[in-house]
Amino acid sequence: MQVRSEALMEAANHISSIRPFKILIVDDEAYIIDFLKEALLFWGYEVLSAFTAQEAFEIIKTNDISLLITDIKMEAADSGLRLIEDVKALFPDMLIILVTGSFADDNTMRFCEMNSVSFLQKPIRANELKILINNTFCQHQKETELKSDIDAAKKIIENTFPKKHPENSKIDIFSIYRPVYDIGGDFYDFIDLGNGKLLFYLCDVQGHGIHAAIFANTIRIFLRAFAETTEGLDNIVKRLNGSMCAETHSNLMATAFFACYDTESGILSFVNAGHEPPLLYRAASGSFDRLESGGTIIGIFESAEYRMCQTILEQGDILFLYTDGVCDNYNINFQNFSIEKINEIITVNKNENSQHIGRQILNRIQKHLGGNPQHDDLAFILLKINSCRADNDNNNDKDKVKF
Repeated sequence: MQVRSEALMEAANHISSIRPFKILIVDDEAYIIDFLKEALLFWGYEVLSAFTAQEAFEIIKTNDISLLITDIKMEAADSGLRLIEDVKALFPDMLIILVTGSFADDNTMRFCEMNSVSFLQKPIRANELKILINNTFCQHQKETELKSDIDAAKKIIENTFPKKHPENSKIDIFSIYRPVYDIGGDFYDFIDLGNGKLLFYLCDVQGHGIHAAIFANTIRIFLRAFAETTEGLDNIVKRLNGSMCAETHSNLMATAFFACYDTESGILSFVNAGHEPPLLYRAASGSFDRLESGGTIIGIFESAEYRMCQTILEQGDILFLYTDGVCDNYNINFQNFSIEKINEIITVNKNENSQHIGRQILNRIQKHLGGNPQHDDLAFILLKINSCRADNDNNNDKDKVKF
């Protein structure tokens, strides 16, 4: 087969925009290899060739191949497919173009889709080949750049999470975050306000990915700024919501639970902004409260009002904040992980430290999934009270605290 010079010239017009790389051609017909070699060398690529899948695999193992162009049928009817499987197992990022001499069946097309393989049918035209190589390479470049951006964003987000828990002998904290993808929208933070006061929160941004992570980090930045300049947790959350509505200009929203614990008085102030109601285990009675009061979700209504509630925490009490990903995990029978199971784990392990209880919850979730993948970002904070508030003579104050 001869390659027409005019076709080659037309197809080579954009060669300057493509970075040369090494290409391996695999086909059991010499005239196909000659045709492809002539075109690819003319376009400036370095070219290697092989007549069998076995020979090609040995070349790939010892050479830095950027693109594999292989026929589907060689020694056997599926030699090309088996070669691709072997190559992908060893080099999952290898760019591959599969060439067939007839219409591909559904199984072949499904194979190409599952393995990110481009497809070209004989007879091969120079222009079509050039365009396919160009598109394959450009798509790979975009995916590589996107992966690089995601990795960079992931590191930034990871660095914003607290590196360690606040050090205070009166409280014991465990926290964890497990996103479904590399980047998620769940976030938590701890802010030391001084004088034994700790502000902490857990938020769940709608969706996943970079945009959700940026939205969550913006909440973090605003909240830290407002916590230093604003009195009252309800006013802090109100300012935060107003700023998120006015400044972010996005369609995203977030549920969140904000809390401030005074380790000296034992008073927990909180605002629930449309979030899953945290569990509060009362050691004295062995019962659970749900902390629901507060207001609407963050990022929708700029003028929304928020109500702060308060309660007193006693020694042995356990506060469990969680995102919906804790319960929105389904096993093979489509059963979710119920909040009642969390109650059971906390009750059974009430005398253990927060680390032990938190790990028990994670282990039970993993067993519940039974091999099923995690369906949603998962995050929770577990806070246990180690000692009573300083003023033990004011037990009657509990009746005066809003809840």
